[in-house]
Amino acid sequence: MGILKHDPEIRWVLVLIGLATAIGGCRPASEPAGMKARPNRSLIMVDTAKLWVEIADRPDTRQVGLMFRRDLPPDEGMLFVFEEPQILDFWMKNTSIPLDIAFIDGEGIIINIESMRPLDDRPRYRSLRLARYALEVNRGWFAQKGIGTGARIRF
Repeated sequence: MGILKHDPEIRWVLVLIGLATAIGGCRPASEPAGMKARPNRSLIMVDTAKLWVEIADRPDTRQVGLMFRRDLPPDEGMLFVFEEPQILDFWMKNTSIPLDIAFIDGEGIIINIESMRPLDDRPRYRSLRLARYALEVNRGWFAQKGIGTGARIRF
């Protein structure tokens, strides 16, 4: 510790190394290398498949959703969370990624899955019953994983 007291350059190098480790070098052990850190992101289980999701749980984040994005990495999606179960309507305004959407009830059961057309600005993708959640993923993801109506989501 005596050298740190007398050499400010070494002290700054150690501070910078500590900051770099704290900011960029740490990630949950279950998160694959190369995953980009995003706010409000969680790992969920959709039936037996793992999926990293961004959480849209406020009116502003739900309204923007995946708009203006160029791509969505495999095994990632967006989970829309609503305060109360309701009939949900979604659209694809300003969304160029082909997506599938699952509407999910308050118990975590998939009610229905719809394929959505990119840049479709009419609210035409609707839950068949009251839903508390909606999950958007790349088109074909549910089919590739063998997931359909009645599957359970675990948060």
